[in-house]
Amino acid sequence: MGLVYVLPDLGEGVAEAEIVRWFVADGERVEEDAPMLEVMTAKATVMVPAPGKGVALRLLAGLREKVSVGTPLIVIGEPGEDPEALLRASGAPSVSTHPSPEPTAPPVASAMPSRKSVQALPRVRKLAEQLGVALESIQKDGAITEDDVRAAAKSMGAAPARKSGSSHPAQRLPQEGIRSRMPLSGLRRVASAHLTRAQAVPSVAVVEEASFDTLLLLQQLLGVGYVPFLIQAVVAAFRDVPEANALFDEATEEVVVYDRVDLAFAVHTEEGLAVPVIRDCARLSLQALEARVQELGNRARARTLNPAESTGGTFTITCPGDQGSLLATPLLNVPQVAILGLHRPTRRPLVVDGELRVGTGAHVTVTVDHRVLDGVTACRFIRAVTGYLSQPLQAFADGVFHADSVVPATPPEVTSIFPPLQSYADGTFRMDSAPPGSSTNTMSTVRARAADVLAGDAGGLARELLALDARRRKQRLEAFIEAEISKRMGGKKKPLERGRTWRDLGMDSLIAVGLRDALALGLGRGLPATLLFNRPTLASLSEYLLAQLESAPREEATTLEAPVEFLLRLKGLPEREAVAMLSERIATMGDS
Repeated sequence: MGLVYVLPDLGEGVAEAEIVRWFVADGERVEEDAPMLEVMTAKATVMVPAPGKGVALRLLAGLREKVSVGTPLIVIGEPGEDPEALLRASGAPSVSTHPSPEPTAPPVASAMPSRKSVQALPRVRKLAEQLGVALESIQKDGAITEDDVRAAAKSMGAAPARKSGSSHPAQRLPQEGIRSRMPLSGLRRVASAHLTRAQAVPSVAVVEEASFDTLLLLQQLLGVGYVPFLIQAVVAAFRDVPEANALFDEATEEVVVYDRVDLAFAVHTEEGLAVPVIRDCARLSLQALEARVQELGNRARARTLNPAESTGGTFTITCPGDQGSLLATPLLNVPQVAILGLHRPTRRPLVVDGELRVGTGAHVTVTVDHRVLDGVTACRFIRAVTGYLSQPLQAFADGVFHADSVVPATPPEVTSIFPPLQSYADGTFRMDSAPPGSSTNTMSTVRARAADVLAGDAGGLARELLALDARRRKQRLEAFIEAEISKRMGGKKKPLERGRTWRDLGMDSLIAVGLRDALALGLGRGLPATLLFNRPTLASLSEYLLAQLESAPREEATTLEAPVEFLLRLKGLPEREAVAMLSERIATMGDS
């Protein structure tokens, strides 16, 4: 006996989905539990398996169509079974909306007799009404689809009618010179509806500036980008303003305040903006947060998030990174009552302790639902966040920032103000702007690679190179460098012409840090923090390393105090003295 499969309840309050892909076509064999179709729901793509085996007698929904839970999607049965009879037996509409890969405009007759009945789903009839198309004028055997209606409207030059509830009159768009039409679908359609809701919320944005100079040093010591610091600063600010970690219930007009922080962060994908959620942020260390951001960011770009990982956040952050602007006001992620944006850090004049100097600063913005948070409360929240970022040593001493004890033996390389920021952005920090296919390495990746290297033989590469003649020594070193770069760029083989710069290859500072760590261990010597910055090509790097290997004795590694223990020793010291000691420690870690 055949069956009519309907869109199931996918959980997490999902009421509708968009058809993204069919894995079967009419007449094809369907195997139980095999992939049948993909649907997009609430910013997640879900693969729906076949509920049983048989033949796909009729597909009932086309690509890009939005369907509600319970809507019939496909009729599955045995060869020869009547799909119409199965539909009638199930109580579903006796129609077909088989997707047409290349819809064509049907002929339009302006004075043809009306058919006795027109086969079309309610949504097709609604579209026809909006576009001013008479369904009876479309000559077609079988059910009329949305594509048929659109094609008829185009051939008639019909303009879309005003949508129900819209305050804007219908507009007739110019038909000449059109390059293409890009229907909103998938994430962009979801975002469109979501942002329209956000615009209806009375909101206000407040801005503060944070100094990043000391934070950059702390990043290098702990081997962590600054987005995890931002997350922990936000979590700490909730202690002063707990109502910022809340949702607004429109139905009951209640503010629902949460103890647990389920933090969402914006990720740019090829299909649009995704917002995965990190559950229970308060219990995670800086390193654990970074690993979680990387994992969810990669899965968002790969469209493998499930609904539970992309819904239910209580607060959102967005970080455009170096591709962003100096200042912006993000829209609320309703029903959340606040969203925080960290904007492009730059070198700028800063007043610190009453003195004017050039430093690294960034604007931080918080947009709040003014029904819940007034301006003074929003200011108190944003000033708490920027205070923690601007004085991270004090925040670490106070327990605002907390890290794992095991961290890399060497800090990230700082070649300018941007590489530490870009390096985190390429994997997770550049959440709103990282292009598909860009590097997704983050400090967690570097730490993992470093751990593998540190488990190896210190100085082993140097001994191997010294046993070779000059020509083979150079080839072996360059092969080692190429293999380390490929490993850190996700196994993607990049052509390493000797004259191409690291930037040409798409490398970021985190990859450079991992490569330098591997070289330092393999050669058994310290290497300067500016190693790859001053030697930006494979040729110049290999020449420098070979010259060092052949002319200088191997340097013994210096045992340094664990980074977390060192930070605890700074507790209680004056800010300037603590920063000076931190700078000295970084120099000791990086210089040869």
